[in-house]
Amino acid sequence: MPVGIRIQFDSPYATYYAGQTVTGRVYVSVDKPKRIRAITFNIKGEAQVKWQESENKKDAQGKDYTDYTDFTAQETYYENQYYLFGSANGDVELAQGEYTYPFSSQIPPTAPSSFEGEFGHIRYTVKATLDRPWKFDSDAKAAFTVVAPLDLNGLPQAKEPVEFEKSKSFCCLWCKSGPLTLTVKLPTSGYVPGQTIPFQIEIENGSNIRVRPINCVLRKEVTWHAKNPYSKTNITKTKLADLAVDAEVLPHNSASFSQDLTVPAVPPSNLANCSIIDLQYVLKVEAVVGGLHKNLSARIPIVMGTIPLLTGPTAYKPGGMVVQPSQPVPNPSSPAAPAPTPTPTPAQRDVSPAPPVGGGWNLPAPGDPTTPPAANGSVAPSAPPLYPQLPPPSYEESIFKGNTIKDASDNEYTMGIQDFTPRYPVWSFGPVGPDSPAAAPPKKEA
Repeated sequence: MPVGIRIQFDSPYATYYAGQTVTGRVYVSVDKPKRIRAITFNIKGEAQVKWQESENKKDAQGKDYTDYTDFTAQETYYENQYYLFGSANGDVELAQGEYTYPFSSQIPPTAPSSFEGEFGHIRYTVKATLDRPWKFDSDAKAAFTVVAPLDLNGLPQAKEPVEFEKSKSFCCLWCKSGPLTLTVKLPTSGYVPGQTIPFQIEIENGSNIRVRPINCVLRKEVTWHAKNPYSKTNITKTKLADLAVDAEVLPHNSASFSQDLTVPAVPPSNLANCSIIDLQYVLKVEAVVGGLHKNLSARIPIVMGTIPLLTGPTAYKPGGMVVQPSQPVPNPSSPAAPAPTPTPTPAQRDVSPAPPVGGGWNLPAPGDPTTPPAANGSVAPSAPPLYPQLPPPSYEESIFKGNTIKDASDNEYTMGIQDFTPRYPVWSFGPVGPDSPAAAPPKKEA
């Protein structure tokens, strides 16, 4: 390859907390001397929303046609650009050989978590460009994950037990049945990826309708906000985990069931500081009834955090060794180890980058309970020092495949373009008790 350019992050899986510093290297190789203007580096965090809707219309002649409308929105959280080599003035010659250019840029502490979805994304990318006069530029692009910490210990509502009750009666001609009552109980409403959500289901069937089965679904609900050509919202609902209690609750009987669902690798709730994408998690429990009657369901909001509760019935209990080679860093107080540098050749150089235009961002206050360690900007993701008893989580790809990071600024020659799936902290929990009991047999009401 006449010109080669690639990007490597120092964090093994390119995962950082908001407020930390992204570091890495740009590797450039040329097979012979090249005239260039500069090698530039750009880092950006932005969100986009886009979906299309169609409407059947008639034209002035009365003929049918389909009108398509693109609904879009965009916001930028930060963007820095600077020169790794050269400048905007004049050309320079890049001698034959291999070059290594370190880069460093701090993520704003208010940056929202990375997110990839059906109608948009919150995405953080870096791009290095070899600007060549009178020729096609050579560039490379890569994405990294940002996690905005959400400490469940700082959210009172996450610690509170949940009990939801809903009843309905059924009508047949002039008769009205007794009530069917569904009650769902959870020990808390806050959980983290890797944790099991235990819940109790109680059915009091005073009606003449049988109940079977009881469907339980943990799902994410995303609200997309478009601003162009006018304001409009779109809501998508996606299943994360589910189960069915295949037991029958006969008329004038009652039953209770203990169940649980495990939280997969997903981003934290709310996507704070993003105004065009809202995210929430819901546990839905639905009692399916016979005939043409409408099912009875309970919808319970779940708070998804990045740091588990340390007290209460769902407090974190280590599940064994969680520090693995695939994790960004084995020690919360240690800086990230730099990525291995290829063996230098006589023509290879290591060039320090110029500071980004406009300076960096201030780190969060050290005492803020929702921010990870920030004394050293190069610290990779780890448990905050507020909780030294916590081993670091693993960082796993979201269960949903991501999207391509290619955008309008890229072309067919841009290197590194690929689908990107963010990674999120996943905690290893110890056993919380025996396996969930099987559904209790229905008991007749006294």
